[in-house]
Amino acid sequence: MPPLLRRTNARSLLAACALFLASGASAAQRPDSTSASPEGAIYRVWNAYIASKHGRFAANAGARSALWISTEQERWPMFDLAGFYIPDGAVHRVESIRRTGRGEEYELVARFRGAGARDSLAMTVTVYGVREGGRWVLANALPRTTAHWQRHVVGPITYIVDPLLTFSPARARQALAFSDSVATAFSLPRLGPTDYYVASSVDLALERLGVTTTQRYGAAGGFSKPVNRQVFSGIPAQGENYRHELAHLVLRPLFNGSTTTLLASEGVAT
Repeated sequence: MPPLLRRTNARSLLAACALFLASGASAAQRPDSTSASPEGAIYRVWNAYIASKHGRFAANAGARSALWISTEQERWPMFDLAGFYIPDGAVHRVESIRRTGRGEEYELVARFRGAGARDSLAMTVTVYGVREGGRWVLANALPRTTAHWQRHVVGPITYIVDPLLTFSPARARQALAFSDSVATAFSLPRLGPTDYYVASSVDLALERLGVTTTQRYGAAGGFSKPVNRQVFSGIPAQGENYRHELAHLVLRPLFNGSTTTLLASEGVAT
């Protein structure tokens, strides 16, 4: 490429970037912690929330907080969906806070790493800053990142399905029959209202929660949050009928307040 053309393209690119930033588009930016702007306020709320965990993120994922939107705390006992995956003692840095374009809503992305020098942890967590009662509070990524996913209701189960996948009513009916049979076998109540997310991979399911890590899992499993009545299937071959995680939800009353080990809980579900 001729040198003049290279310089012209570089100037054009810089001019385009400057125009984009000047236009007020939602460019990511690191906040000023002392700023009176929404970004500054959300930054302070986030740091206060992280400090309140005292380095124990999973154990405190359900600890009530005035810094988190109340509707999600009422809906999910373990409401900090992404925070549950942050290793204890991890340190963080806010990477960006940007306006989403959906009213008074901002996306905050923070990077976490292990506190030890040899710890290779690398993960990002995404939450949102929203207004509630005239102040800024935090909120989960999940309702926003799956807002455009398909919805199908089968009995007590609401399936929320990745748009790249095709919903299978047959597998959904099999899942319901299976959960009923487990409840009958153990003399337990039948499955109550449940949100069941069907994703194309475990990684996508985690990303919808607001968690991105350097480790990749592929389309090889899933996970559940029984206390929240949530199932996340990241294995399209089983999709709507991922029985292992459904078993965890049905069997949860057996383990409430008991001394049964996690190994036994996983063994029964398997």
